[in-house]
Amino acid sequence: MSIYHVVFYILFQVKMGIDIDSYRCRIGCFIRYRGGGGIVSINDSSVTIQTLWFIRLLLVIAGIERNPGPPHQVFIFRYQYLLIEVGTEILRKVFDHIVGPDYKVYLDNNPAREAQFNNLCGNKLLNPGQLNLLPPIDNTPSSKNFDITLLCCLLRNSCGLCVFKDQVWKNPQPSDKRVEASITRLRECRNNMLHSGSVVEDETVLSTKWNELCSILQELSNYCGFTDLQDLIKKASEIKIDDQLKEKFDNVEKEWRREIGEVKTDIGEVKTDIGEVKSEIDEVKTDIGGVKSDIGEVKSDIGEVKTDIGEVKTDIGEVKTDIGVVKSDIGEVKSDIGEVKSEMSVVHAKVDNQNSQIDEISAKVENLDSCKKQQCDEYVADIQRKLIDIYQEDVCSSLPLCPLLEDEKGHMLDLYEIPKMHVVNYHNVEKHKTDKSRVEPKEVKTCKDLFHDGDKECKNIYLTGSAGVGKTSFCKFIALLWCKSKSNEQLADVDMQKYVDYLARFDFVFYVNLRDTYLIDLIKIIVDELFYSESDDKREKMYRNVEQILNDYASLVIMDGLDEWTPQSSDKRKYEIPVRPKSPKCVYFTTCRPYKIENVRLSRSDLDHQVEMTGLGETEIESYVENLIKNINDKYEENKDQKEFMDEVKKFDFYSLLHIPMITSHLIMLWFDRPLISMSRTLIYGNIIDMLFKLAYNRKIAIPSPKSSISKLPDPFCDLSYLKKHFSQVEQLCMLSYRVLFDPDTNIASLVFTKDQLASEPYCMSEAETNFFCTIGILSKNKVIRKFGKQELKLSFLHKSYLEFFAAMYASTLETSQVLEPFNKCRTINDVLKYENFLIFYAGLLNKNFVSLITRIYSLISVDLDLVRTSYIFYEINGYSFFYRLDGLIKMILKCYIEGSSQADNVLPLEDCIFLPDNFTEHEALLKLLVLNKENVKFLYTCNLFHLKNYYYDDFNTVNNLQVLQIWYSESSDDMIKFDKLIIQNKSSLHTLSIRGHRTNYVHELPIKDLHHLTSLSLEHIHLSHDCLLGIIQFLSNNNLLKHIVLSSVCCTEHGKDKCTTLDLTQCNNLIYLKLSSTCIECSSINPSCLEYLILDNYKYTKFHRDICKTVIYLSELKWLKIQGYEMSDDYDTIATLITNVQYLSKIEHICLGWMTIPDSVNFFLHPNVKNVNIELRYVSMTASCFRSFIDSCIDKCCDIRVEVSVSHIRQSDGDTYCSLSKEKSVEYMFEYINQFPTVNVINKSSEWLRFTITDGQ
Repeated sequence: MSIYHVVFYILFQVKMGIDIDSYRCRIGCFIRYRGGGGIVSINDSSVTIQTLWFIRLLLVIAGIERNPGPPHQVFIFRYQYLLIEVGTEILRKVFDHIVGPDYKVYLDNNPAREAQFNNLCGNKLLNPGQLNLLPPIDNTPSSKNFDITLLCCLLRNSCGLCVFKDQVWKNPQPSDKRVEASITRLRECRNNMLHSGSVVEDETVLSTKWNELCSILQELSNYCGFTDLQDLIKKASEIKIDDQLKEKFDNVEKEWRREIGEVKTDIGEVKTDIGEVKSEIDEVKTDIGGVKSDIGEVKSDIGEVKTDIGEVKTDIGEVKTDIGVVKSDIGEVKSDIGEVKSEMSVVHAKVDNQNSQIDEISAKVENLDSCKKQQCDEYVADIQRKLIDIYQEDVCSSLPLCPLLEDEKGHMLDLYEIPKMHVVNYHNVEKHKTDKSRVEPKEVKTCKDLFHDGDKECKNIYLTGSAGVGKTSFCKFIALLWCKSKSNEQLADVDMQKYVDYLARFDFVFYVNLRDTYLIDLIKIIVDELFYSESDDKREKMYRNVEQILNDYASLVIMDGLDEWTPQSSDKRKYEIPVRPKSPKCVYFTTCRPYKIENVRLSRSDLDHQVEMTGLGETEIESYVENLIKNINDKYEENKDQKEFMDEVKKFDFYSLLHIPMITSHLIMLWFDRPLISMSRTLIYGNIIDMLFKLAYNRKIAIPSPKSSISKLPDPFCDLSYLKKHFSQVEQLCMLSYRVLFDPDTNIASLVFTKDQLASEPYCMSEAETNFFCTIGILSKNKVIRKFGKQELKLSFLHKSYLEFFAAMYASTLETSQVLEPFNKCRTINDVLKYENFLIFYAGLLNKNFVSLITRIYSLISVDLDLVRTSYIFYEINGYSFFYRLDGLIKMILKCYIEGSSQADNVLPLEDCIFLPDNFTEHEALLKLLVLNKENVKFLYTCNLFHLKNYYYDDFNTVNNLQVLQIWYSESSDDMIKFDKLIIQNKSSLHTLSIRGHRTNYVHELPIKDLHHLTSLSLEHIHLSHDCLLGIIQFLSNNNLLKHIVLSSVCCTEHGKDKCTTLDLTQCNNLIYLKLSSTCIECSSINPSCLEYLILDNYKYTKFHRDICKTVIYLSELKWLKIQGYEMSDDYDTIATLITNVQYLSKIEHICLGWMTIPDSVNFFLHPNVKNVNIELRYVSMTASCFRSFIDSCIDKCCDIRVEVSVSHIRQSDGDTYCSLSKEKSVEYMFEYINQFPTVNVINKSSEWLRFTITDGQ
């Protein structure tokens, strides 16, 4: 039987439905060349081998048999699977690790990346199919849809890696382990597989390539944190060649079939020219080789093929003998192939029909997705409408006025006046200002100022202000104006309309009251307050919906009352702020009192903008008073004149109360009821309560019968008949207020409670009493925003100051030990300031226990006070936050003193005095207290007080136990001399002396030689006589008690700023802080044992302090290093030594280097143990390699580093020389280099400086 009869027989059997598998073992296959058996005998004959090849080829062409490939076929397929499937998956992980879950958001938040992406698309480097997967065509791009080619392109051109010109994208060095190098190597593997015409000849080579590919994938997995790579590699090494594998490489199969078509054409040419069979066979073999190259499945052993080719040539005669037989039977083969093609056409038709069905299903899926999206949009719109209804119906639409208007309220937009606000630089409170004690804050004039820091949109905004200043009303005002923005209403008030226009950018505003919740998670808080009535199943869905809204829609979340939030957690952790999602589209707006911010000390990620509300300004007060009096006159046909009210308020010094809108309303109410007389704040509140009871009688409101009082009404209120009569009912509110204010276990949020809580022990208030207090306005009914349907009713005091007033009334009935008890937990000034209003009211009740209370408070916070008093020396490090704390305590003591001034024996303890030009109105009272406490005053600070009257100095000189004296900005030398007596008089107690001159103060003599207990000395901006200067140097050199020394701009009257003496601090073995700046004194040596802070600020005096710079390596305790002014070329050795020694400072927390040139050969490193360091490089010239080495040393650290760089220029190597870049190009160079690292976050950038952070990469 001839070969072609065999083929024909097989084709016929296949057509008749016989399984071809029964013949595979008989005809043999490529992987059993040297076997035997079956219809045809297999031997080493080249004729037989070639015949088998030809039979097999015909079966493959006919689509009957799949080509299983050469001996290494399975291995090659596994290699393809590892590269195409696993490699693509790993690249997707790398891509997501860099850009995050949303590529579009990544581009929107990174203008530089967005520009690169637009350039990539504009240069037509992507085909239409790839562009369809990316913005703006697809606004929800996902890496799951990107193939290996697109992923490589995007990573290279738009993800912040090395610039595309970098050599790493072309030929990375073997030692280069960067992610860019790994991506390039993976791309080369892809190119070798898909585009190379070569075939792997040796199994060892193929195994090597497999290991190289695994190594590349492991590097990429390590970079993105993918841990399942080994499982995928194992799967690739075991996968078998089957139909499922064929589907995975469908695109490759199509290319393979195209090449097979070319083989068919060559076979036709063989038929037409039998005489040229040899050449046509060579072409067939050549084309088969091309097929093997393109498909990647027919990579046979070339060595065996070459051997067989030699055998073919020797037996070519035998092949030609059979040509005639081939010619006679070729027609039959052709006929059978035609029939097979007909069968294949039927199969293709079925496939086309199946594809059509798939298209129909896809269309249905798209339609379903569209319906779901439409339903989602409708659901979101429904939530928005319901929120607007809630805010507009009652919650945010009105302002409570006063009981005179019964239960009516004024409309928010008719009465509301926007309070005064200013920006607080929370993270950097005038840290670098040395010539001013205060800087004018930036006023918030527009809504943009509220939500932006310059041009930067802020995401975490805190509004602070004292109790009652109007924070809650402002939150409701914001929510109401957002509602107006969604209805496109135009307001007559121009300022309000600007707010409306800005708020239109938010799709949602969620207003939650933190006073009314104990939950930790913000999502749950929102759902609890807005979806309270929903079932448990729906509430679970709401959690997901709210989270999706915060992630996908521009949202503003208003959290009111953080200082009154009482979280309860099962994990016993202390939560300072609610846990909230970090969504790039969400803005968080939180209100609280200032002490809360000071206690929490939030990071930049939690607070990037702080605004302080100070209350109504003069213009706003005038407008609010006018509108309110007009409203009352119109309602009750009165004819009161606004001017008369304002005159009485100013006459009796009540004007300071008018910045609080609620107190203004009640003060107007009191003015309508009775003449205003000279009262303390406590008496004003007492009269207001008395007036409310009086109005209840006048309107014949049902008043519950008085009970018997447990305690006595405080003496200042004995003439208030209505309050006296109903003190028994008020007494229960006083007890409630006291427990709410001081008892942490009361489980009542600071202002909010329910009727059930009032009815319980120990208050036992009946419902009639509760309703009565709500009716007259002492209590307020709060319709809590909890759900879309009904609203839950809760109660609160009309204002927190009323709670503090009632708490003080209750405290006045207690024993001294009971009043002192809640203050025993106070340890800091801020702890005390939380109770400022309570203490003022308590002082106004003329209680004899008050002096004991203040004395006890001073002893409890003594440690914090000592720290704050000496912190004035560290203003360059700590800023002036300590100043505001101490000033706040002194102002509170003064208010208490003034409030209880009618007491004959009211001698309040006072340990600290601050005299500033902006508190002249307080000077008289402060001087009186100073004289009364002449033996108690420990701290005295005067600033910018020019030409004081002599009685000031007379009173100062009465102090005889002073510990800290600060004299800043005195006008003349005569003023300085007037303090000599005070210094000498307190020589046995004085341990800190700080003198800062104004412009150029001349001091002939400074009496410090007898200050044997002095531990801190600061002299700034003064001229000293040469003898006085030598005396100071001798005093410093021989004093081993000194801990802090500051000599800044100290000049000699004879030598000016030229060096005139040398300071040796070797004996100062307790020295912690040393600052030498622009002085005529050179420090030759220091004691390194304890020094933690070193500041050398030379500017043009560059030859000073070289020895200290060179001994930095020995300062093992150093935390703060600031050195500026070393620019001259002859200081290069000093600078080189200094920069090199920095790497040995293991405890450093802050480094500031300024106005210096770092030599070419020097690199800047940090010690491996350094954690959380701030670095400032101010106008520093350095080489590009120095900058890179500095950044590289920071990147690998497990710490957070904050860097601010303002360079004079970067020097790039140009052969043997260095060329300097301009400032702008230097900044761009630094920006491009740091931007390749994912752990670097650029905070701000200008043409001269760059601010960025390096976070913990682990």
